[in-house]
Amino acid sequence: MSHINRLFRQTFFNLYFLAFLNGFLLASLFYFKIESNYERELFLAIQKNIDKKIDLNDTRDSILVKIMNTCSDLLGNRAVVFEGSQELDGIKASLIHPATVDLMTANGACGSYSLVLARILQNYHYPIRIAQMKAYGRFGSHNIIPIRH
Repeated sequence: MSHINRLFRQTFFNLYFLAFLNGFLLASLFYFKIESNYERELFLAIQKNIDKKIDLNDTRDSILVKIMNTCSDLLGNRAVVFEGSQELDGIKASLIHPATVDLMTANGACGSYSLVLARILQNYHYPIRIAQMKAYGRFGSHNIIPIRH
């Protein structure tokens, strides 16, 4: 046990290790901040495009339909490109999995559509909740976004 304690102290109290760890943590925070800004700006651009289609006669429901139509148009065109391809590998696609991965690939069927639609609806201040439906007693049959007014 003392051998493990000595090894632990030598590793974690080593200044080079601590400098590396601090650098790694700072670089990670910087990366996530950049990724967050990119995603926010991308979905704001989508929102601006939808805003051009909205006029004064639109109700909250008709705005919702325009948002859903835009989401369908965005993802439907990309699904053909990635059709039949395997799930994307890599840390970003598998571990972090931001909404931009689903927006760009549309590889997750209803899950991709739900995540992207939820992200767009958040910009319009709709209360968002993604739900999974059950089939034969098991979750994961279908993803939906129930919207309350």
